[in-house]
Amino acid sequence: MEAAPVLSGYAESLSFWPVISGLIALFTTYFMLTKKYPDDPGFKEIGHVLTCPETKSATTRINMIILLGLLLLLPIAIMYEYASRELGPGFNSRHGCIMQFGNALIIGGMVCVIVNKVLNNSKYKKQYIALSMAALLGLGVFFNNLNLDLYFKIWEQEKQFYGAFLKRFPTLPKKSDFMFDIQMSIPLGYRYVTYNAEFPINMLYAESTKPGEFRSHKVTDWYYFDHSKIDEPRYETLNHWGKDIFYTKELIVIRWQPGELLVNREIIKKYPSVDYKYMADKDVPLAPSVSIYPLREKMNAFLGK
Repeated sequence: MEAAPVLSGYAESLSFWPVISGLIALFTTYFMLTKKYPDDPGFKEIGHVLTCPETKSATTRINMIILLGLLLLLPIAIMYEYASRELGPGFNSRHGCIMQFGNALIIGGMVCVIVNKVLNNSKYKKQYIALSMAALLGLGVFFNNLNLDLYFKIWEQEKQFYGAFLKRFPTLPKKSDFMFDIQMSIPLGYRYVTYNAEFPINMLYAESTKPGEFRSHKVTDWYYFDHSKIDEPRYETLNHWGKDIFYTKELIVIRWQPGELLVNREIIKKYPSVDYKYMADKDVPLAPSVSIYPLREKMNAFLGK
């Protein structure tokens, strides 16, 4: 993923709250870390929070912390291997969140060692470390709040999409499957991936409250579709439910961007150069005039109603 589109996406979603909260965290942390505390044992412990120990026993403790971090990562690495997922530091996957404990211990221990080596003889050691820690905490608060802004923006776009979808399809043909072509540029590579879209669609159009009958509509996404199989009548894929089989000529193709939702041959008429003509070249399906969807009201909060 290129850095420029990601940063531009961040800039488009930026509000003043992440900036203010990040600056408050930075200045508050720096003040607390550099403040001179009264000559009391309890306060002295707070004042020494920036001191990395240099004794032999302390070095052993730091090594043990790094080793503990590695041990915490070991079972996660085994789970990744068992699930046939590509092993990495965990920064590009929500499944990697459980790696943060081990990563934090390893990085913290290594930072302590590096600080002692680089700033050991500097008279401004405490100020440098305080500023670095305050800056890191401020950046953390800033990006956490910026991510909230991003998710609110994505949620607004999702509400627009499902609102337009419901308006176009008050009811759906039974057992109909979809391929979405969502024309949105979202920061951090977010997409309306199959299992993200399937749940709302099935909640909105479920005809039964029985769990075994919930998944009556399957959804795939053009972004994840194997384009080499575009002209084949049958397409197989693996997802969280297991193996799915799509019959490409039976898929209802949806192309959406804010203010525009097109279905099947409508897409070809307006965008004749699309790659999936084979799948979209059919009439808009006829939906039943009346149907009861008992789970739809549970989506009111998600849709902002």
